[in-house]
Amino acid sequence: MNETTQYPRYEWCVDASAARRPDHLALVYGDHRWTYAALQAEMHRRAAMLVMKGLKPGDVVCMHGPSIDETILDSLACLRADLPFLFLSPKLAAAEVAALAGQAATACMLTVSGAPDPMLPHVPALPHSLPGVPDAAAIREAARRSAEGSPETLAYFQTSSGTTGGKPKLTRLAHGNATSKQTYQPLWETPEDIYYLPGTATFGPRKNASVLDLGATLILSDALAPERIEAEMVASGVTVLYAVPPIVHLLVDNPAPPPAGLKLRAICTITAGLPLAVSQAAARRYGGSVAMVQQYASTEGGEIARTVEGTPEGSVGKPFPKVTIRLVDEANAEVPEGDIGELIVQSPALMLGYANDPEATARALRDGWLYTGDLARRDAQGFYYIVGRKGLRINVGGFKVNPEEVEAVLLTHPNVREAVVLAMPDPRRGQNVRAVVVLQPGVSATVSDLRHFCRASLATYKVPRQFEFRAELPRSPLGKVLRHLL
Repeated sequence: MNETTQYPRYEWCVDASAARRPDHLALVYGDHRWTYAALQAEMHRRAAMLVMKGLKPGDVVCMHGPSIDETILDSLACLRADLPFLFLSPKLAAAEVAALAGQAATACMLTVSGAPDPMLPHVPALPHSLPGVPDAAAIREAARRSAEGSPETLAYFQTSSGTTGGKPKLTRLAHGNATSKQTYQPLWETPEDIYYLPGTATFGPRKNASVLDLGATLILSDALAPERIEAEMVASGVTVLYAVPPIVHLLVDNPAPPPAGLKLRAICTITAGLPLAVSQAAARRYGGSVAMVQQYASTEGGEIARTVEGTPEGSVGKPFPKVTIRLVDEANAEVPEGDIGELIVQSPALMLGYANDPEATARALRDGWLYTGDLARRDAQGFYYIVGRKGLRINVGGFKVNPEEVEAVLLTHPNVREAVVLAMPDPRRGQNVRAVVVLQPGVSATVSDLRHFCRASLATYKVPRQFEFRAELPRSPLGKVLRHLL
């Protein structure tokens, strides 16, 4: 029996929280406020409307647009009606939208007007709020599908660059893959916490499930300006901020002091690492009692590890409960402590596989283990350190360079905000080191400055031969840097 059977179907989390605390605030977006009882009732109504529209179990339903409360409501309705859900970010190009919708064999789209999406004109559409009053037969059918459904059933498709990067792929997640995080032992999460996700342009079903199962409050916002983000946190009594690293950068760069009345207990960063200097700046801005938590996760593997108090500098922390990590060499043998190997994972959160890509699935999932493509080492205390990506190492005349090592040095320069290090062709050495740098606002740096700075900490062959300055880096809808576009 698959381990996902130990965890509930996604919509059951909402049903359980509505039974425990029906009047507690569940979801907020702007002026839209949903208690758990209201969220459950609307989920049930929309699910029945989907049944009335003739959608059959297994039909894939897609949304393309910003991730707001309607997205969560519609996804819950789809899952109750046993309809796998695909969210496509508005940041995706038209060709990417068409390709991903095709991979998922999308049967229907939910759009604001109910007219077909211009990027997918051939796909039938329904209005995303699914207006109307369902009949009794549809209500019973939606309830039956949910009650008799399995946690092993496909629930979500999520976009991912894959374990080796490149063009977007679609991961397939069962209900139990998405809800398994709820069993992980909390460090600071409680049902009374108020979670805040600013700059919401993407959709995180695992993250949402953990909040909704707790019975806590989830606040979504399209805010990007630091002043507005902090004002909204004060107004709503936010205790936990979930943010991608660029949002934290914006907050710590704000010259105005933080407003009075903040109740933050934790800042959790997701999708990418947060430079130590930025983490320290956030701790100074919001006070030493605010926990700075970084999660090491992937679309394919869910939450794998996170930092805790006492985590050494540069470490991604220790595995979550229910997660097993091994570090292996090319022969799949475990490497000794302190040596570098590919990080592979077992966890109930592992994806079912990639949609319509059996070869990529076979490379990533082997004998129940996810091969992440990340290179890592483990210290004597059990803390893990990501040191690079398999296949991204640069071969400079036979000397191997991990891009992350060079990036870490560049990020200690006071004028560098972001840095990405890549291979560049070299007629004599085969490859050489190239750096793409984003400077802090209002400052400057020269190639000579940065090269001299790197030489103080790096071997000569690791020092970038070429520097390129950019105003910003290309990012995926999840906020990850798209290295292949550099």
